[in-house]
Amino acid sequence: MDGDQDIVVGNCEKNNMYKISKETPLVILAKDIDNNGSIDPLFFCYQKNLKGKEDLYPVQFWGSLIEQSRVFRQKFKSHKDF
Repeated sequence: MDGDQDIVVGNCEKNNMYKISKETPLVILAKDIDNNGSIDPLFFCYQKNLKGKEDLYPVQFWGSLIEQSRVFRQKFKSHKDF
């Protein structure tokens, strides 16, 4: 791949809302957050904050997160708090 081509991750291609690039990659954190022996994957992508700067934000829906692990519900009252 030369430097002018877009990075393609899996089947994301360009038809998604995440705008994945070298500068703004999709970040995956895989950790056993609740110590139950299962890996809990967390997905983050870059989006513009209120000041117009790119910041990392979680991309999973709140319902999916709290189904994945009770730790999220215990530590955070809402997706915004997460």
